[in-house]
Amino acid sequence: MALGLLLVGVALPALFIWSVVRAINGRVRWTKWMAVALAVSGPLYVLEVGPVSAIIARHPIPYWADAALSWFYWPLALCCDNVPVLGSLMSWYVGLWIP
Repeated sequence: MALGLLLVGVALPALFIWSVVRAINGRVRWTKWMAVALAVSGPLYVLEVGPVSAIIARHPIPYWADAALSWFYWPLALCCDNVPVLGSLMSWYVGLWIP
């Protein structure tokens, strides 16, 4: 699993840099859209934890959905467990969404 995370952690920035260079050097439109999508997807992945936590706190979800969300947010949970500053920041952010 660590190897997979390492590969994704190297592949996504490389893909982003490649698409930015390609967009700057050429007139290919799809690379510009891909660069924007890659730049926006990272912050959205982190910021959507708050609304999802609020929905889960207010409405019970089935087991299969809980398992899917646990799998989807596992990399973020791993980072929050291993980096105390990030963990406290995420706890504060989720606390803003849950009354």
